[in-house]
Amino acid sequence: MPNNIAPIKTEYKGVVFDSKSEAVFARTLHIAGLRYQYHPRSLISMEEMGGHDWDFLVWLDNEPPNNFVYVEYKPKMPTMTYINNLTEKVRSRPVESIVVWGSPWNGPPDKYFLPACSYVAYPIFSSFAKYGWGDFIPTADYGCNEPYSYRHEIGHMLGIKEWMAQEAREYRFDLIDNESLVDLSSYFTTSANPKTSCDGISLIVSGEEQHRVERLKKVIRCIGEFSPEIIKSIVALEDHKGDLTCFWAHGCRRVGNGKTTVEGAWESVGELACNVTHEFL
Repeated sequence: MPNNIAPIKTEYKGVVFDSKSEAVFARTLHIAGLRYQYHPRSLISMEEMGGHDWDFLVWLDNEPPNNFVYVEYKPKMPTMTYINNLTEKVRSRPVESIVVWGSPWNGPPDKYFLPACSYVAYPIFSSFAKYGWGDFIPTADYGCNEPYSYRHEIGHMLGIKEWMAQEAREYRFDLIDNESLVDLSSYFTTSANPKTSCDGISLIVSGEEQHRVERLKKVIRCIGEFSPEIIKSIVALEDHKGDLTCFWAHGCRRVGNGKTTVEGAWESVGELACNVTHEFL
């Protein structure tokens, strides 16, 4: 992506990102199977976030308290001055946090000790890898005076691979103007997203694409044939241009094989399981 182009607000899965680079990174997280919250300040106080306004909160498949990490994303390599200033800013109230930088348009950096991936992770305060919590030594991690660390590979920390970054780059996003931003707070009732229901499950599609409603009904029938109990736990299904979001009822975080069943049903209508997101209300 040319560096002289101003950031373009980009919508992905109902969220408006400040730039396409951030939306592509969010798409990469989705492909990696990670849940995230963009601009977590809308849900979490600045004090709880260590006093910094992070770009992403990412949930990890680890045991508490290391089951999440705050991420500051930069499309280009930040300076070590920036890294050190951010570390000192958070030091009085440290939280699990990393900087992720890079762009699939630029490709992987030429570092022999890192796997080929366009995204690079660098710890701010992290319980991951040798040093534990904070006070990392760039020279010991082959980074010298640049934010590289062979002990903190993006694949190990977030499960991101280069093919995921490139697939995210090729995704067709909806680009919108500042004047066309919409309030999504009443998403389930807005007339802009026609809604119907099947077996008590709300079916949501974009615009006038009513053929997607029939496809969602097929998905529900497929799920019901496998397990009627799973149907009772689903509140809504949304088909947004081939991306399925399954909204689960409150208290259904442990849905057993429910996720796999929904993803299999989505594959039965010719879509990819990796394009399914699960949201818990």
